[in-house]
Amino acid sequence: MIERAIGAGVPFGWVAADEVYGQHAPLRDWLEEQQVSYVLAVPKNFPAQTAARPRRADALAALVPAAGWQQMSCGDGAKGPRFYDWALIATTSPARHLLVRRSLTPNARGER
Repeated sequence: MIERAIGAGVPFGWVAADEVYGQHAPLRDWLEEQQVSYVLAVPKNFPAQTAARPRRADALAALVPAAGWQQMSCGDGAKGPRFYDWALIATTSPARHLLVRRSLTPNARGER
């Protein structure tokens, strides 16, 4: 579908997909070859490449210091803004980063 959209000249800025597609390395590689920006979900056990060795996404998230998290809303839901903590983690590739989202406790929503 993405290939057909590119071939047809359909304008778009980036591609987003769930973790089924996020785990598909050939898709990520193809998007990069086509110079298509993307945000693909991955499971918490996804191995991200670091300078030392591959590390699970959840293990990398556990290493982020408190100051490395930023609380932001990902949009309004039925009960108002949906706040999460977000952190951006570098990998060995300057083209790939791990954007981690963690849930807040119910009492922390919208508070700093």
